[in-house]
Amino acid sequence: MTKLTERDQYGNADIIGVDSGDLQLSLEFDEFNCVADALNKLAAYEDTNLAPAEIAAMQTELAQLKEAQRWIPVNKELPAEGQEVEIMEIKEIYTAKYEPNNNQFLPWQIIDSPFFRPAERVTHWRKPLPIPPANIDGNAALATEGEKQ
Repeated sequence: MTKLTERDQYGNADIIGVDSGDLQLSLEFDEFNCVADALNKLAAYEDTNLAPAEIAAMQTELAQLKEAQRWIPVNKELPAEGQEVEIMEIKEIYTAKYEPNNNQFLPWQIIDSPFFRPAERVTHWRKPLPIPPANIDGNAALATEGEKQ
């Protein structure tokens, strides 16, 4: 990406190849302030060293990550039958499976507990489980890294 701006010793943005003093003299005070504001915004974008397509891709990825981490009220939307989700009960979080026949979430780690009483459980929030990486065999990934050296 070819930059159109550079920073002066005070951190202000200047147009490369244009004398900012001459520019200031040729514009009214309010006009110059508008140009300076636009120029500083362009310089801030250029300082990221990212192309517009890269920024758009990052925004899409961020939106997907936020959606994947969103807690969903169970009184608004229930998961599919048998879908494993994280559930929040007051201040505790469990991995559970939704059973629509009983209209309840069954937490895996406490289902075999003698203290487990499904009728007493009240689930307020749920979210999907994280998606595992494509290559979940860590040893294969390490071997690949070792082979590169």
